[in-house]
Amino acid sequence: MMRVRLFFAVGLATAATVASLVASGCWFNDMAIGSDCPPDQPRECCLCPWPEDCPDGAPPTPPECVDGGTEAGDGSLSLCTDGTCVVPAPDWDPVFLAEGAEISVPVCPENAPEIAFEGRPAPAWGPVCPTCTCDAPVGGGCQVPTTWTVTSDACTGGGVQTNFDPPADWEGTCSATNSIPEGLQCGGVPCVGGILISAPTIEEPPCTPRGSDPPPEVPHFAPGGFAARFARACARTPWSACEGADEVCLPHTGAPFATCVMHEGDETCPEGWPDKHLLYGEVDDQRQCEACSCDPPTGATCSVKVHVYSEAACTVQRLEVDISPEMGGGCHPLMSGVALAGIAAEVLDYQPGTCEPHGSEPVGDVFLTGATTFCCREPVS
Repeated sequence: MMRVRLFFAVGLATAATVASLVASGCWFNDMAIGSDCPPDQPRECCLCPWPEDCPDGAPPTPPECVDGGTEAGDGSLSLCTDGTCVVPAPDWDPVFLAEGAEISVPVCPENAPEIAFEGRPAPAWGPVCPTCTCDAPVGGGCQVPTTWTVTSDACTGGGVQTNFDPPADWEGTCSATNSIPEGLQCGGVPCVGGILISAPTIEEPPCTPRGSDPPPEVPHFAPGGFAARFARACARTPWSACEGADEVCLPHTGAPFATCVMHEGDETCPEGWPDKHLLYGEVDDQRQCEACSCDPPTGATCSVKVHVYSEAACTVQRLEVDISPEMGGGCHPLMSGVALAGIAAEVLDYQPGTCEPHGSEPVGDVFLTGATTFCCREPVS
């Protein structure tokens, strides 16, 4: 019976002690017993633990007790209540990074309002150039022979030569500009023994180059515009501190921002920050597509039939032969001493040539300045 009474007395004494501590505002382990302060709130940040002690309202909360907190007066730190404590690599600055089409990258969030970097990645593709083609030459044709020379030998070389050319701009119709009477002598031999006729020629104007539209489904870098790739990094000065000496409190931002660290230059990512992004403060892409052009036409063919007559009306024929540019000029024997007066020529066939296209290649350079490396804990969306 005495033991029960003793325990009861001790209990009453303990309760009285706690009550007195609360009434006097005693603290245990950074907590005011019976106060309105959260149990994890440091003593310096609980300015009004009992409402009756602050009839005019609580005083302003010190800055070090807000938004995760910085170092307090006695060296204690408030907790990172709105984010995550991370340890940045030495000499790397923590940031939040968003990358995408420029029109879709948001402004910096309220909890990281400062712009630490704005720039672009290096172009992943060059300009997508059109495919160059060349139209067939228009207005070309096969030109009839313009040089006709009568020789006194039978195409054996040497002999006396007599001009038998058609008029200028001749198109092949019957022409009797020159004539040689039957039996006319040249150096003691008949003037007519054969005739030298030059080869026909092909004349074609330049081809017209064409450029097709580039394939719309092929992605390519655009140096400007709302769809160009763009990146923005956001920070705050200073970041809220955490309990660890090397830790900082990075607030929760959410997509499309990723938690990263940044460093000038092209650097290797530190351990724990595996997702690398190399960005540039200035990207000047001066590449453009070379203009389409065409080589001179090649590969055209033609053939011409030539006629030689004894009289100006081109009725009594002495020679008829097909010639072409590939054959070149040639000498054709005639009956010795025969009269010559008329010639004619007609185009049998003409196939236009083609032109080899050129151009449609990217020319120029890309100038990149202000290289900055970003290394992120998770992929940038």
